[in-house]
Amino acid sequence: MGFTGYSAIAALQETVLDMPEIPSKEEYQELKEKHKEKVRRQLEEEKEVNGIRSFPSNPVLKRDRSISPKRSERRKPLKTSSSFSSLQNEGGWTPEPSNSAFHYNPFVEDEPEINPVQQQYIIIKHYLKQAAESGRLEELEMLEKNLKDIEDELKRLNLSTPRTD
Repeated sequence: MGFTGYSAIAALQETVLDMPEIPSKEEYQELKEKHKEKVRRQLEEEKEVNGIRSFPSNPVLKRDRSISPKRSERRKPLKTSSSFSSLQNEGGWTPEPSNSAFHYNPFVEDEPEINPVQQQYIIIKHYLKQAAESGRLEELEMLEKNLKDIEDELKRLNLSTPRTD
């Protein structure tokens, strides 16, 4: 073995000797608990600093969830629809489908073919109208963002924005 081999062995021995000892099972459990507590405290601090509210979709914050009676009293029951009657709605909002939202008939030769992106534009516009009538601000914001994305896609595809009457 040459000088390089001896140097490599010496470096490895030094590295191994400098390594900390592996904790015992009890020490490991104690370190694990300390880490869990530290993470929990950090989450609590972030929650306080950022003013994070609990949301049903967030499992970390779900434990603290409490619905105020005023909010639950304000909710109106949703209308039932034959196409959505089998869906379960847990306190959310579902728009009603409309036959008038989309006019294209593929079996009529005189009508120009509509692109799926244009079709989606018409549907989202209809849902926006329903959300506005229902006073659903969160849904309005989300649908407006979706509509903007669809408009950008229509521009990218060089398609016209369909009329919604």
